[in-house]
Amino acid sequence: MKILNYIVVAILLISSYAFSQSAGDYRTKGNGNWSQYSIVWEQYDGSQWIDASNYPDRTAGVITVNHNISVDINLNIDQTTVSGGKTLTVNSGRTLTVSGSGNQLIIDGYLDLEGTLSLTGDCLVNGTLSMLDGGELQLMDGVLKYGSNGTLRYSISEAILAGDEFPEEDGPANLTMDASANITLPFNRTIPGTLTMISGYIIMSGNYTLTLGSSTSNLGTLSYDDGRIVGNFARWFAAETVSNVHFPVGTTSRFREVYISFTSAPTSGGTLRIRAYTTDPSYLNAGPLNDDGYSVDSYSQEAWWQLTAGNGLEGGTYNISLLARSITGVSSTNYTLLRVLKRTNSSSEWVMEGTHQDAEGSATAPRIKRTGLTTFSQFGVGGNIADGNPLNSPLPVKLSSFNAYVNRNDVTLQWVTSSEENNYGFEVFRSEYGKEHWKYIGFVKGSGTKNTQTIYRYEDKNLNKGQYEYAIKQVDFNGNYEYFYLEDFVSISPPAKIFISQNYPNPFNPVTKIDFELSQREFVSLVIYDISGREVKTLVNEYKDSGFYTVEFNATALSSGIYFYRFKAGDYIKTMRMIVLK
Repeated sequence: MKILNYIVVAILLISSYAFSQSAGDYRTKGNGNWSQYSIVWEQYDGSQWIDASNYPDRTAGVITVNHNISVDINLNIDQTTVSGGKTLTVNSGRTLTVSGSGNQLIIDGYLDLEGTLSLTGDCLVNGTLSMLDGGELQLMDGVLKYGSNGTLRYSISEAILAGDEFPEEDGPANLTMDASANITLPFNRTIPGTLTMISGYIIMSGNYTLTLGSSTSNLGTLSYDDGRIVGNFARWFAAETVSNVHFPVGTTSRFREVYISFTSAPTSGGTLRIRAYTTDPSYLNAGPLNDDGYSVDSYSQEAWWQLTAGNGLEGGTYNISLLARSITGVSSTNYTLLRVLKRTNSSSEWVMEGTHQDAEGSATAPRIKRTGLTTFSQFGVGGNIADGNPLNSPLPVKLSSFNAYVNRNDVTLQWVTSSEENNYGFEVFRSEYGKEHWKYIGFVKGSGTKNTQTIYRYEDKNLNKGQYEYAIKQVDFNGNYEYFYLEDFVSISPPAKIFISQNYPNPFNPVTKIDFELSQREFVSLVIYDISGREVKTLVNEYKDSGFYTVEFNATALSSGIYFYRFKAGDYIKTMRMIVLK
């Protein structure tokens, strides 16, 4: 019996390796760069593992990566496995070529792609492939395949068009969106496992659809923190009751998520596809709608949704919640009275189906609700003018344009009113693109009441690289207000070169500021010296990513006089003079 156990253990050990072991094989012995053979690699001589005298490439035997390794050279490999929990990073500007036939690179852990992966042989991802800034996949004679639990992760700061890293056949089971920029998918794709939304937008080109789940018995899982899907997003439903199924949809300028709850089960399961729009859905009705005695005499020209059942989804009763974020003409108190409108298609009149439920949220982000619905079609937003919900009826302040202009890392907002009534002024807000976390940044005084054009400007200075959204809140003298949103995001690009500014103010007492710019990640040193060359204070002494930076220096403890600050970033060195004047 003991001998049988040994045999079983031996079989299990052999089966755990993707490739058989023989003389000339390599394995890692520590973290580091691929080319650091004395630190990273050891070689099998046929009977034991010894320190390697060179790093492995395609001329080597089996290569096993059991540590975190960066490919810092252009490299050609085959018969390589990255173990679970370990990361192989292809550095920016480097190419990792996989040769041979069949699965020659097996990722059980993580593959982070900052450089280029060129496949002549196949790559099998059982773990996670991360597309980072600069990452590129080149399919020669090989293909990229994902295992039954393989994951594709996007973590980029510049918008890209998805490609071969997202195959339809043998595609990823899971998709993670952890980006500060957009990913555009020019094809239909299905995620049978988990869709993880951490940040960033997934934009479905044209009429293509991203589907979560693959059948009524495999519904998929949504793990949501932030971000949105722009375009068609579909989810599978089983023939059972379910609560708060989330559709984080929207447009590039507005977040308009939807929640669906089946209170009685569908007669058959299938898919529900949802898409949000910010265009005018039109109103073909001859007059107001009657919602159980409540008059609906206004509608939003800025929000509607298309819901389409497919793959056999029929029957049942459901409740709906629509996020009508950033629509105009909403009461600060009576937003709860906003109605869900429904119609068959764009050629039909709106009707009141189901039962009203008071909206939740706020005037700027009302969640409009309806219960007891039975079919899927088009949905819109209705209100009552007398209750303070005129929606797109004429407003006291008419905004004819709202634009943004970028100069390096400064943004100038400009908006034009054609007429104003009782206008106290405008509060200005900024949010990181896709975050919907609005921060108050300033105020511009209004012009009261006038019937001629007025041009307003606001400057938002010293922004770091990234993408931003802007909004202005028009407030009248009675405390009523209305939000206007910039239609598109504003992009601040990374600096083109390293730069250090003259401190400002100069002379100063006791505080001054110093701006510097980095075109790429560098180790930065910024040190203050007195006129004798003695070091007074170190302001910066660490690695910094590319971007725009401002450092504040307080000279309270110093006497009046001339001082110098020395800035070093990579090979760039510059010394400048400052004056403390007390």
